[in-house]
Amino acid sequence: MEDLIKYAQNVLDAINEEYTGKSQQEEIIRDMYTVTERILETAKKNHVFEENINIYNYSRRFLDITSDYGSPILLEFEKLVNQLKKLQENIK
Repeated sequence: MEDLIKYAQNVLDAINEEYTGKSQQEEIIRDMYTVTERILETAKKNHVFEENINIYNYSRRFLDITSDYGSPILLEFEKLVNQLKKLQENIK
């Protein structure tokens, strides 16, 4: 759970650093921020976020807007989703 919290905080920090004041302009950035906040809030309560996150959908939409394959936002979001999927599998 600690890794999940760390990755979620990294995503939020990267978005805040890169898109301060712009996060409401780009729908995908807003969506990534919102789902990351929800994952983080759930993890802080020591629960696993149960919704399925389609990383390919988020990645495609993010890349359509930014074309930045090396973005820290995208890299940390992928780590977050992969860690979330591992935790979701362990509770099944």
